[in-house]
Amino acid sequence: MTHWITHHNCGTPKNNREMMQEGLGRLVIAAWIVVTALGFLADAMAGQTVKMPSAKTLKVIYQAAKRYDVDAQALIKIAYLESSFKADARRVNVNGTVDFGMFQVNSVHWTTTCKGLDVFSLKGNASCAAKLLSLAAKHADVDPHWTGRYHSKTPTLKAAYAAKLASITLSERY
Repeated sequence: MTHWITHHNCGTPKNNREMMQEGLGRLVIAAWIVVTALGFLADAMAGQTVKMPSAKTLKVIYQAAKRYDVDAQALIKIAYLESSFKADARRVNVNGTVDFGMFQVNSVHWTTTCKGLDVFSLKGNASCAAKLLSLAAKHADVDPHWTGRYHSKTPTLKAAYAAKLASITLSERY
């Protein structure tokens, strides 16, 4: 005998098996968040010195930082962390969104926050990243992990990403 329960949000009946699958899905997502955060924290504890990208790339990053009034070194660290300075980096995420470019700008921003910027060019990708970082900076007074908002608003992931950014030391070569 199958027991049916009405889901409180939409009135659609769900049987025990569907409810168990839904709960398992949520558990898998929660586990992924924890594992990802632990990975970020482990990497952050190790620290690393990063060799700077080319002068041309630095110029583009500094221009974007100036345009959106953000710290250029933070942008450089994000570019390193996201793609190791690979301008053509691309990643398809589990949820179907796509991260593109040196700053791995997520496709949800292409037609919203970064509308009008060519996120497929280095200049547009850096500008979009700087704009996103400037929006995150609005939380600096109340959120000690505000730089992590570039990656996620989920508290654990945000804190881990901010720690990883803070652990990166840039080489002296500019």
